Amino acid sequence: MQVKIDIKGHEQVIKALDPKQQRTIIQKVTNELARDARAEVRREIKNIYNLKLSDIEVNVKKATPDNLAAYLLGSAKRLALYKFGAKMTKSGVSVMIKRGARVIVKDAFMAQPKGIDYSKRGQKRKVVSAISFVFKRNDMGSKRPYTTANLKTFSIFKLINSKRMVDHIQSFVSKKTGKLLSDHINLLLFGKRKI
Repeated sequence: MQVKIDIKGHEQVIKALDPKQQRTIIQKVTNELARDARAEVRREIKNIYNLKLSDIEVNVKKATPDNLAAYLLGSAKRLALYKFGAKMTKSGVSVMIKRGARVIVKDAFMAQPKGIDYSKRGQKRKVVSAISFVFKRNDMGSKRPYTTANLKTFSIFKLINSKRMVDHIQSFVSKKTGKLLSDHINLLLFGKRKI
């Protein structure tokens, strides 16, 4: 998601500055807005979905003097179902994806994956996860044994780039832009944010 700023009401002051100062002010304002927008995105996702803040991976690609655009980047990894408060019940696994609405996934079960991990420089080590993942059996026919699939949902990238979130963040940014521009212009010209 690209964070866009509007400089209405400040055009004449910004045009009066030399080009290097213009770029510096716009870069600082854009980066500060992107940082605040990241916090707002995480807060908004947490209000809607039953996730911890640590599960909501959103990073900021900062503006530079050469590129004055800042970007919010979300993880493209799909979130595993266990992160939504999964509980084992008699009829399946109960999860709460959206706050206040618990859903049962039938024929699903929870288990701790075990196996061998070769990720550390070719070293072979046994892995037993402390987390219980949510799995579902896939019926492959009577001749083959069941295979399982680790159940996953949407990605943070998809949530960030949804129309609802883009509109919410753009209105959030436009509310804060004027004050931040004034503060940074005052800081540059007079040495303090407020006059």
